Amino acid sequence: MTVTEQLHNEIGQLPETLAREVLDFLRFIRFQHGKPEGHDQQALSAKELYSHFEKKGLIGCMDAEEDLSENYKRHLWK
Repeated sequence: MTVTEQLHNEIGQLPETLAREVLDFLRFIRFQHGKPEGHDQQALSAKELYSHFEKKGLIGCMDAEEDLSENYKRHLWK
């Protein structure tokens, strides 16, 4: 089974809301790797990607110890 077929099967089993998140993430990856903008009519702009990440709580700041790189999981799951 090809990777494309595996992705299709996995995504097909997700609820619509999670499938939409996967789609957004795939578009983000394509954006990061420089796919031409005209390649996909529904490509997200950088502003839209920022908005999606902000809504999910993936953008922001926090106060933490200097060794955050070693114990970040403790802060993420508080």
